[in-house]
Amino acid sequence: MMQFAELTLQNSPAEIVSYQIEQGRIILQSSGGEIVILPRDLHAVKFPKKNESSIFFGAIGEHQLHIKYVNIRGYLIQQMGQIPEKFSFVERIFGMGLWPFVLIGGGFVTIGLIIYFLLLPWLADRATEHFPMEQEIALGKELMSQYTSGETVDTAGTRLLNEFGKTIAFNTKYPLHFTLIESKTVNAFAVPGGEIVVYTGILDILKTEEELAGLMAHEASHVIQRHSIRSMMRQLAGSMMIGLMVGDIGDISSTLIGQADQFRNLSYSRTLETEADLKGMEILVRSKINPKGMVGLLNGLKNGNPTGNNLPEFLLTHPAPDSRIEDLEKSMQNNIVQYEANSTRIEIFKKLKSGNPMF
Repeated sequence: MMQFAELTLQNSPAEIVSYQIEQGRIILQSSGGEIVILPRDLHAVKFPKKNESSIFFGAIGEHQLHIKYVNIRGYLIQQMGQIPEKFSFVERIFGMGLWPFVLIGGGFVTIGLIIYFLLLPWLADRATEHFPMEQEIALGKELMSQYTSGETVDTAGTRLLNEFGKTIAFNTKYPLHFTLIESKTVNAFAVPGGEIVVYTGILDILKTEEELAGLMAHEASHVIQRHSIRSMMRQLAGSMMIGLMVGDIGDISSTLIGQADQFRNLSYSRTLETEADLKGMEILVRSKINPKGMVGLLNGLKNGNPTGNNLPEFLLTHPAPDSRIEDLEKSMQNNIVQYEANSTRIEIFKKLKSGNPMF
C-alpha cells in the first residue's frame, strides 16, 4: 500500500476512496467500485514537474489520473515496468539541461557575427556604389562649410595649392578642390565629393614637391575610391540600409552631415590606406612625378615629429606607416618609373614653404 500526497481522477464520475500501486497495476477504490489500471491500459504518462505525473488510461486515454509524490517517475517504472512516456518539445529541451540553450545562443551569436562582419560591410559597399555622385558632391560642400567655420583659411596658399594640383594627372570626374587652413595641426583629410583639406602644419614636414604631390595624390585617391563614404556607411550600416531600402537618399545625406566630426577624424582601415597609397602612386607615375615622394612623406611624418611624443594627427587618421612604406617600396620595385622635374611645381612648392606666396 502506498500513501500519496495528492491523487485526483479526471473524466470519471467516481469518487476515489483508496488506491494502491503494486504488482504491475494501479488499483483505485472508488464509490463506483474498484478500478484496475494495467500496463496495457496506459495510453500515455507525462511528468510536467519533477514529482508530478499525469497518467492517461483507457482505450484512447479518455481518463486522466494525477499523482503527486516524491520520485513518482521512478516508482511507476519500478512497479509498472516500461511506461509510455510522452514529452512536449519544451519538456525535451529542458530535460536536456543547458546544452540546447548554449547551442541556440551560440547560433544567434554566430548569425550576428556573420551579419556584422560580412553582410553589413557588403551592404555598405553596395550602398556606396549606388550613392549618387551629385549627392556626394553636395554633401562635401555642406561638410566643408562646417569644417571651415571658425578656421583661418589661407586664401593665397589655397590658390597655390590648387595651381599645384593642376600639374598632377588625377584623371577623375570629381571636381577636386584643395583648401589650405592655417594651423599647426599636422594633418590632411579628404571630404566626400572632391574637397580636400590640408593644414599648414603638415607643409612644415614636407621637404620636396614630390612629397606634397604624394600627399595630394593619396588624399585624392580617398576621394576617387569613395573611402570616406564607404567607411561611414559601414559605421552607420544599420540606419543606412533602412534609408536605401526605402529609397530615402536625402535622409542618408542628413545622417552623414550629422556625423561631420566623424569624417574629419575618420581612421581608415589598413586595406583602404594601402589602396589609397597604391592608387596615389599610380597618379604620380602617370604624372611623371617621382613616387619616392610618397615614401618620403611617410618617413618624414614618422621621424620628424615636431609635437613631442604624440603622433602627428595624420598618422592617427592614416595608421600603420611602416607597413604602408613597405608596400610602397615593393610596388616601386615591381614597376619601371620614369619621371621628370617640373619647374612650375618646384616654384609653387617654394612659395608654399616660404609662407609668402607673392614673392
